Amino acid sequence: MFNVPRVVAATVAVLASIHAIREFIRCNIEKGRLSAEGNISDDDWKAFEVALQSRWDKIRARVIRMKRGTQEQDLGFEIF
Repeated sequence: MFNVPRVVAATVAVLASIHAIREFIRCNIEKGRLSAEGNISDDDWKAFEVALQSRWDKIRARVIRMKRGTQEQDLGFEIF
């Protein structure tokens, strides 16, 4: 009746997404706090964001290279 592996995979995907959203919100709260206290300048944040984007671009390129022919949604989950 139910395809258990698919249900488990869907549940894991939902839980991972919820976790990512919580981490995003937590990070933004912390970013606001650090900026308000003057611990981190705008230039520091920009440098951090550039480095982070570069890291994710490299991860994405590697996953796409190794998982050729994989559906876009599956690639996104693999990168995540």
